[in-house]
Amino acid sequence: FTDTPSWAAPAVNSLASRQVLTAFTGTLLKPSQAATRAEVADVVTKGMGIYTDKSGASQFLDVTLTDTYYTATAVAAEYGLINGYGDNTFKPEQKISRQEAVAIIRSEERRVGKECRSRW
Repeated sequence: FTDTPSWAAPAVNSLASRQVLTAFTGTLLKPSQAATRAEVADVVTKGMGIYTDKSGASQFLDVTLTDTYYTATAVAAEYGLINGYGDNTFKPEQKISRQEAVAIIRSEERRVGKECRSRW
């Protein structure tokens, strides 16, 4: 990616080589852009190696089988990594808050039995 800071390049390149991270357009990752809830679900499920094809009705009213993020949200919900809102929506296009991101990371840690160290 041409817009990745040099200090992040080794980790980003490793994730990209495993198809965990993909470019938005061409060679741009857009690391300064806030991530959506769907994008985080995609990266987390691919990073954990649990991203698999899914079919059937979504548990979220605002996620359908034809949405590009359907599989990631279905798998992440199945594994207990993400939650929807009280109105049975996921709000996939909503920018993820730091609190939501940390909750997903903590759920992931419980699944794999390791604690993630971060400077957040």
